[in-house]
Amino acid sequence: MTDIRLNLTLEETNIVLEALGQMPYARVYLLIAKVQQQATVHLHEQQQPSPEKQNQNEKPAESTGGPR
Repeated sequence: MTDIRLNLTLEETNIVLEALGQMPYARVYLLIAKVQQQATVHLHEQQQPSPEKQNQNEKPAESTGGPR
């Protein structure tokens, strides 16, 4: 089967899931699970700071000037 990619907002995705919830369970439960799993992965990735941003937020270690 050929995969397709859709770009939906979170609100649009919830509307699709709501509509699927009105259909017979036996017909849509795997599709609902697949949408939820992919959305969870995507949202988790968005919440993780990118390495570039993470490096910008780190403060450089202060030099103590060594032992005296």
